[in-house]
Amino acid sequence: MRVAAVDMGATSVRVAVVELDAEAPRLEVVHRWQHGPETRSDGSVRWRWPELLENVRLGLDRALETGPVQSIGIDGWAVDYGLLDERGRLLSDPHSYRSPRTDGWRTVARSLGEAELYRRTGVQLMPINTILPARRPRPDRA
Repeated sequence: MRVAAVDMGATSVRVAVVELDAEAPRLEVVHRWQHGPETRSDGSVRWRWPELLENVRLGLDRALETGPVQSIGIDGWAVDYGLLDERGRLLSDPHSYRSPRTDGWRTVARSLGEAELYRRTGVQLMPINTILPARRPRPDRA
């Protein structure tokens, strides 16, 4: 069974294929694109979402060039998010967890109650946690 894996990491998008039924399965990286978040003129640090998606598509196209795949797995950094409008369209490129908008995160965590926050989420308190910048919404920025 041939499968593909997509890794949307903090510094690159990688797409690999592997034949799981092979005697000695070997991972073949078919596409890799180096990237990183960029600081915008408003000071926000964001991912270039259209380029990330395009490189996932390009990598999957390359994976399919040498034959079909039975399954595709995708892994991402999972702490960033994009806001969608009522039609499901992305309002702006997602903020990066490396953004200074997480400054002051501990004050927000304390205001929510650190023990209660951990009890409800089971997530270690760290500046990259989504709820902390989301708790301080900025109506002028998505």
